[in-house]
Amino acid sequence: MTANINKQEMYFWSLVRVANWTDEQVNDLFHSKFHTTIWEELSPREKRRAISIIKVYVKKQIDFKARKLRQKINAIWLCNGYSRDDMHHAMSELGYGESLSNLEYDDLRTLHNSVKYLIQSRIRNGFNRFQPEGDNL
Repeated sequence: MTANINKQEMYFWSLVRVANWTDEQVNDLFHSKFHTTIWEELSPREKRRAISIIKVYVKKQIDFKARKLRQKINAIWLCNGYSRDDMHHAMSELGYGESLSNLEYDDLRTLHNSVKYLIQSRIRNGFNRFQPEGDNL
């Protein structure tokens, strides 16, 4: 039984880290919702409720990070002289579709790294624009 409680507590604290919360914020949550500041004093039902509350903030944090990554990806393309059409074409070629807004956070992280590498290698090799295959004039 204690193994489940320990796993549940570890899960809660991992969510707290992802949500980017401080111990003070967690204590405020416990105090305002459950009138305690100690995890062990929560009933099983209150623990489940605390986890469901923190999950809302995890989603908000992930959405915020995803929005920032979309901005970074756009900035990399546009600051290096590429157009949005170039970006959409490159995304399609890399297998991500044509819209940043349709991508999950993990896909955005991978795409961000791919875009950085693509831009850096093109600059190193003397290419100043992304050219789709078959457009060799």
